[in-house]
Amino acid sequence: MKPAFLAALLLALNATPAFAVSQGRHYGHLPIHVRGTLQGSETHEDVFHGRAGQRVKIEIHSARIRWLEVSVSPLSAKAPVFSFHGKQGRSGMVTLPHDDAYRLRVAIRPEGAQIGHRVDFRVDITAASHLAFHATVAHP
Repeated sequence: MKPAFLAALLLALNATPAFAVSQGRHYGHLPIHVRGTLQGSETHEDVFHGRAGQRVKIEIHSARIRWLEVSVSPLSAKAPVFSFHGKQGRSGMVTLPHDDAYRLRVAIRPEGAQIGHRVDFRVDITAASHLAFHATVAHP
């Protein structure tokens, strides 16, 4: 094999993609707290496990929140159960539809990514309600 061809092949295999996805962590169950910094078209993804009917609160913190896109989707479906595009409030509540693993995806909005914005963020996902069983009290 010619050295020039081999060098080109190695360069192609190690080339940086047009967008980068940071390594996500796989969490167990809630709560999860994710911190990171994105620049340009980078994205951050994490996976957590949720139960059908579980209510969760998603809080987004950033000084440059208007540049963020945040979504939560079941791994078994493409449609998000939560979607944030920098314009609505900093938190939301959602009821998870299935027992499943869910993907948290954080990215910079396309217009900010083109400019090369850098955004520090924190996303907290916590259980909003717990199942409570009330015992009846007998009165004599």
